[in-house]
Amino acid sequence: MFALTETWQQASDDLSLKRCAPPGYSIVDAARCQTETRGGGVALIHSNWFTARRLKFDVKPSTFDVLGCTLRSASLNVVYVVIYRPGSEAVSERLFDELTELLEVVATFHSQVIVTGDFNVHVNDRTDRHSIRLAELLATFNMQQAVRKPTHRSGNTLDLVITRSDGCPSNCTVDPPDVFSDHSLVVCDFPSIPFAVRRVTQTCRPWKKMDRAGRVQHRAVVVATVRMQRG
Repeated sequence: MFALTETWQQASDDLSLKRCAPPGYSIVDAARCQTETRGGGVALIHSNWFTARRLKFDVKPSTFDVLGCTLRSASLNVVYVVIYRPGSEAVSERLFDELTELLEVVATFHSQVIVTGDFNVHVNDRTDRHSIRLAELLATFNMQQAVRKPTHRSGNTLDLVITRSDGCPSNCTVDPPDVFSDHSLVVCDFPSIPFAVRRVTQTCRPWKKMDRAGRVQHRAVVVATVRMQRG
């Protein structure tokens, strides 16, 4: 999966965006507002091995762009939330109010959750009041931020990867900026998380054991419970 911010596209059929997906991959996107003159827009490029479904949130944030998407396979169920907050706009209390509303929705999902994107909050500065406010908000939802290195040429950590405390990435690398953008490429590996398919009990008639008098012995058949690995 590859999350993109500041795509600048104004529609899903934007040719430049469609060309970003290599063969065997598809794109789920949220176009930037038509009134924006710069920036905006988020997208998620995913392998066609997964079934993708766009999520519609009741939350309609005004301080950031957001895209929600579930990716499913036989052994994987992940909710991705991609966020872009314009750095040209000052951090306001409204931002944290809207993030709270969004995380309240995200917290209801039983699957693995990955919130990522460009927040334009200096989380590397532990004295910054906005950084402190964001850390307190994440702790409220038992979530953690995984990126520990600068992700911008200015030396600040702006691009974040947020998960529940029990779903943190096993590895997180940050490439140097100014290769394709003034932001770094952040790459995370996530460990396989075991989960159990629900146990189902069915009652059936063993027709082969029916005697000539028409008597049928009933028995309960338990469908085997298997444990699968996400990955």
